[in-house]
Amino acid sequence: MMRKIGLLVIILCISPFPSDASEKAYPEIRAVVTPDAVTVGGVVEYKVTIAGENLKGIEVMDPDKKIYYPPAEEREGKQSKQNKKDEDAPSRDIPLYIIHSAEKKNSSAEEMTYITLVMKISYYRPGKYRLPEIEIRDEEKIKIGYRIPEIKVNAVNKDARFEEIEPPLDLGGNYYRVVFLVLGAVLLTLAAVFFYKYIKKRRMQRVEPSAYVPPIEEFLKNLDKLDCRELIKRGEIEEYVTGMSMIFRRFLSGLIKIDAMEMTSDEIDKNLRKYLTKYIYGKYGDKISKSFDLWDLSKFAEFAPSEEILMDNYDNTRKLAVNLSKDLDNGISGV
Repeated sequence: MMRKIGLLVIILCISPFPSDASEKAYPEIRAVVTPDAVTVGGVVEYKVTIAGENLKGIEVMDPDKKIYYPPAEEREGKQSKQNKKDEDAPSRDIPLYIIHSAEKKNSSAEEMTYITLVMKISYYRPGKYRLPEIEIRDEEKIKIGYRIPEIKVNAVNKDARFEEIEPPLDLGGNYYRVVFLVLGAVLLTLAAVFFYKYIKKRRMQRVEPSAYVPPIEEFLKNLDKLDCRELIKRGEIEEYVTGMSMIFRRFLSGLIKIDAMEMTSDEIDKNLRKYLTKYIYGKYGDKISKSFDLWDLSKFAEFAPSEEILMDNYDNTRKLAVNLSKDLDNGISGV
């Protein structure tokens, strides 16, 4: 007896004891799916989280197959030969699941490090299935296992059968009806266009010639309303140059059919070159540009011209508008 006890003591002494240094701490892995039950085609979130103090060397592999088709034996299961023969043809072309996206996130909190893989998955076959296994390996390339969650996929239809898409309605017997419908739609469109043009023409005819006011008359009328000389005498320069600029722009818009109200002085000059003859532009273009320069400087550069300069500008602009209007009305081209 004593001999056996002594032998046991010797064995225990020479046997290596595990040390804390040799112990390998594996990370904690948690996998969840939300929700855990859906109907066919529903999207679920599959999240796998690895947590540990040191995750150096941990590899989380993305799923190889984004679209997974079950093997034939898995698809047929324990069906009878008759069931296999009667299996719906469309079922062979429907995947078990499709992975829409896979995003990997790294984070840390205090001494813990986290690696999270979040996937969006849709299942297309009724039944109960395990989620795809995500391959996780440590720094020595050893695979680390984890508990894989399951999901229940409910069928949309009662019998959980794959149904073929119905063919489109045969319109062979309704040929003439379709032809008449198309012709009717074309005739209705033509009638609407004709009616629109007729109404537009009637509205244009209702405009009396007397309602038209020549641009020069409107320009002179607006000058009188603005009372330019009084504004200049009172030293209200900004009111004068702003009002004068707007009235003259409106005059040019009506005279040569441009939208001078929305243009800069440079854009107005370009349009004058385009729409006026070379002779007319040479006679008035420089004078118009100088007026706009004076108004722009007074508005934007806080330039204060003298009363004498502003009075000359008023008189010259008034004469310029009258003469330009006359030349255009008389058809002077400078030939």
